[in-house]
Parts: sequence; structure tokens; C-alpha cells
Amino acid sequence: MGDASDVAVRAARVEDAEVIGRIQVKAWRRTYAGHMDARFLAGMDPARAADRWRTHIEGPGRVAVAERAGVVSGFVSYGNGTDDVPASTGQVYAIYVDPALQGTGVGAALMNHAVADLAASGYDAAVLWVLAANEVARSFYVRGGWRQDGVERDEPLGGAVLHVFRYRRTLP
Repeated sequence: MGDASDVAVRAARVEDAEVIGRIQVKAWRRTYAGHMDARFLAGMDPARAADRWRTHIEGPGRVAVAERAGVVSGFVSYGNGTDDVPASTGQVYAIYVDPALQGTGVGAALMNHAVADLAASGYDAAVLWVLAANEVARSFYVRGGWRQDGVERDEPLGGAVLHVFRYRRTLP
């Protein structure tokens, strides 16, 4: 895992939506290749993704970006728990790093930011969902103190049905 000392994390601004959309599409194409329909992944439009992120940034959700040398290289989205979890449990909805920068500390800096912000907001735990077949992400989460909590489901997405696990961690 890389050194996150050269990574700065800040709240996302509306003007970050374009790069967030591009990062999400690149990350999905890499992460979900072989798990989702190739035509669906190839047809993903970064501009449409950016429009969705622009709306999310302007809304009540929290989105943060990581910058290395002034360039946005990843993002995290988090907030209230959306599952059947206690109100004291937050959730990480999405965390993606430009695939070329995975393993450089960007993801760790983003996750540390989200965990600290959720804890500062009064949450005592958090959950997230991860593709069961995504061993890289699952290992990343375990290194960060997340553990499978026994909840899993099949989720229809992009013309496929993906098996996902829920992970949980106590917040500091």
C-alpha cells in the first residue's frame, strides 16, 4: 500500500463532477469486467455519471475527493445508513480511485476521511457493500478495520446480478 502523505482530501465541489464521473466509469470498467455485461460497461457515459454526481454534490450527501499534486485522483461518498441499520450507523456508498493510482494511498486517505467525518457527525458504526468477487477491495476494507457482518444479497446491476457482502466497522 502506498504512502498517503502526498494526498489531500477535501469536500467535493460541483466543478469536480466531471472528473468524478470519469473516475467512476474507469473504475467500474476495471472492477466489474467479467462480472457485468461488457456492452453495458463500454456504453457507460462519463458525462451522464458527472450529471448524477453533480446532483449528489449539491444535495444532502457527502462527497469528498482526494488530490495528488493538485489533480483529483479519487472520491468517496458517504452519509446516513440506508439499510435496516440503527440511526447511529452511517454508510460509505461509494469509494473509487483512478485505476492507475490504486495502491498509492489515495483510497486509504479517502476512507480515513469518511470514517473520521462519520464519527465526528455522531455515528458509532458504519457499513458498506462490496462485490463478493472483488478480492482487492475486500482486502483493502479488512486492512482498514472493516469486517463482513453476515449480511449478503444479490443485486441487479448493469444487466447482471451481482452477489455483494456488507461490511461493518466501529467508528473511532
